[in-house]
Amino acid sequence: MDELRDLRGSIQQLAEKYGKSMAQICVNWAICHNAIPLVGIRSLDQARDAVGALGWKLEQDVEALVGHVGHGGNFLLTTTGSLYI
Repeated sequence: MDELRDLRGSIQQLAEKYGKSMAQICVNWAICHNAIPLVGIRSLDQARDAVGALGWKLEQDVEALVGHVGHGGNFLLTTTGSLYI
């Protein structure tokens, strides 16, 4: 589970750098890699958070995040902050 802890730490650092939530970082990362993220929304706060992933782009330094992602780059970050690889 060290890999998971390292990944969460990397996402948290990027979230602080960009002033975004961890979920916004993950959704934006997926968009930047030509993926279509499926975002489940059950509240207005979650909708606002999801919209915050749009209209900006992660810089090249985000590739450090990719080094932490195992299993072909597949991971899931839930709105509660749970991270699954």
